[in-house]
Amino acid sequence: MGELKLEIVQESGGCGSGHGGCGCGSGHGEQGGCGGHDEGQNAEYIPPENQILAADPKASTVSFVLCTILQDVGMDRTSGPFPVMPKVAICSIFNHAKKAGYTGGDFYDTDNVFPTDEEMFNYFKEKQPSVAGISAVVSTSYYQAKRIAGIIHRASPSTWIVLGGYMAASSNVILRKTEVDLCFLGDGEKTFIEFLNYVKNHGEKRNYKELEKIKGIAFLNGNDDLITTGYGEASTKNEFYFPDYDILALGLRDKSDLVEKYYFRDGVNSPWFNHDSRAYDQTQRPKLAIFWSTKGCVARCTFCQRFSGEYNPSDLDSMDQHLAMLKEKYNVGFIALGDENFGSDKKHAYEVAKLMKKHGMLWICGGIRCTSLKAEDLKFMRDNNCAALKFGVESGSQKILNSMEKRFTVENVRTALKNAEDAGLYSPLGFCIGMPGETTQTILETGNFMGEIARMQGVPPCDLDVGLFYALPLPGTPLYEFGQLNGVIGATPDEEEKYLHYMSDKGTSKDNYVNLTGQPLKEVVFWDFLAAYEAMRTYYSKPLDSPDPTNTLKHNTNVPYPLHTAGSLRRPSPVLRAIANMTGERFYHYITNPITYLNKILIRKKFVTKIPRPIFYGIMKNLTYLEYMARTMFGAIQPFSRKQVPAVAESESLRVVCARLNQQLPPPQTVTEKNRKALLLGA
Repeated sequence: MGELKLEIVQESGGCGSGHGGCGCGSGHGEQGGCGGHDEGQNAEYIPPENQILAADPKASTVSFVLCTILQDVGMDRTSGPFPVMPKVAICSIFNHAKKAGYTGGDFYDTDNVFPTDEEMFNYFKEKQPSVAGISAVVSTSYYQAKRIAGIIHRASPSTWIVLGGYMAASSNVILRKTEVDLCFLGDGEKTFIEFLNYVKNHGEKRNYKELEKIKGIAFLNGNDDLITTGYGEASTKNEFYFPDYDILALGLRDKSDLVEKYYFRDGVNSPWFNHDSRAYDQTQRPKLAIFWSTKGCVARCTFCQRFSGEYNPSDLDSMDQHLAMLKEKYNVGFIALGDENFGSDKKHAYEVAKLMKKHGMLWICGGIRCTSLKAEDLKFMRDNNCAALKFGVESGSQKILNSMEKRFTVENVRTALKNAEDAGLYSPLGFCIGMPGETTQTILETGNFMGEIARMQGVPPCDLDVGLFYALPLPGTPLYEFGQLNGVIGATPDEEEKYLHYMSDKGTSKDNYVNLTGQPLKEVVFWDFLAAYEAMRTYYSKPLDSPDPTNTLKHNTNVPYPLHTAGSLRRPSPVLRAIANMTGERFYHYITNPITYLNKILIRKKFVTKIPRPIFYGIMKNLTYLEYMARTMFGAIQPFSRKQVPAVAESESLRVVCARLNQQLPPPQTVTEKNRKALLLGA
């Protein structure tokens, strides 16, 4: 069976009444229409990007509320080295709707306001909006999305409730199991305006033939079929895709004074900046802000949700204006770019770097492919105020990189990190373990790679800034599809909802891991520590090179945190941290996870590298597994499934593996099944 594509699938249906949606999905700005200008001699010229459509009397009858959902439950939004991620998709959609003449909008940022259910109910009961749009950026917030949709429906039964974001990959579940009426697929700006036009003309009525004309939505028709109309289109010029702090303040309701506490930090306190002597210049403005210079991704990693197949650089003139505003209004001198693929458009990346230097911004970026920029490009970035770049490493095993469909080699990663080191750029590392095809051997390869990089950077692996997480199957990814094809995750709405509930408000930790590797659990739960231990062995496997005296940034005694050691120097050892926090809930965590903390202590000790692998790894693996099973027995860990799946032996993309498994199945027989499976493939 060939690969399914999400296409416009039209079904006839009658008209009824109901409620429906908002495209708060991540996406780029789409110009929602433009007004003409008076060409008379005395008329002031207004550029098209600044024009707002003349008021339409019918448009004034359409009101909407864009609403976030609670994520990172329990996290203090005012602390930490980085600001809260600004809701740029909501800002963009809000501004595009206003530009199209829909001025009756509001923003309710429940993710940062933390309203009670009663407060939320009262708000929507008073507002009675025509449309309520829920922004569901990730699928791990299903419970919150269902809860909020239920509150909105009870408070305002005639309101169209719509949902956008990556969670819409599960539209078949959302539309059947929640009060959501319509899902937005892909970029939401243009789709949202088209839907507001629909509401303007049809109100609460469901006219399925008219809904089918809106590109980028999913809904249930009169026959209860899942209908999709493709993915929403992105704009080629994103003048609105920057944080709008007036809109963000609006979302905070009566707490608008929190804007500066939530969305700005002191840049010098970030471990990505505090190694750089330029951060301590007396003329450097102190505050750190976040925005995106590009939107989208050129890759299709098999563990990553991808709901837009487009890659769009932002408008440079708008960025120039935004940087000037940040500097003058908020005293910003540090910028963190949230891009997934900075540098894939090299010409644009160069212009971004020039703008940063023009405005005196010290900057970093958290997402770049290791093949995007060469040594001379990285030197240019450093010379134009870049302090750090994070490459998408993910694994030190070529087999796993192939499974992830990274489309680069381990050697490519090694070269990129060496080039960044030579340029004086800080490069934190991130690894994803537990993909299908992962084995103890591939974990050892990853550990060995970590050790090699630590030797190259001249610090022990335990002192590198390394993030290591277990893969989590998210709807819209081949990893999720692989779980379904092997019967671990069900395919009916009830079965899929069970999984969505399981992963709600959870992260990519070992406790939540769904084992799709076919490897014994005893091996799997030890893999994160095994990689760290192997990295230490590689690091100390031969005499260390003397420090390079020419690397003035790395060995600069004028900064408190030299390059590559910032992460370790700003934190005490695990023992000291345990003692310092030996109270309350944290104390309980320490005493119920003794082997975990023993591992965290031992991965910093050189003497363990002298103990033969079979002896030391065998002991620590069994102890780690014993702790895991004890926590499972007492309910601290609740595995989603214990089903053993076949191991993947091939060194190829997981997408190819899934396609081969799909060929053994009959093709989808219904419109609903065809569209459900197409959505799960992602954009």
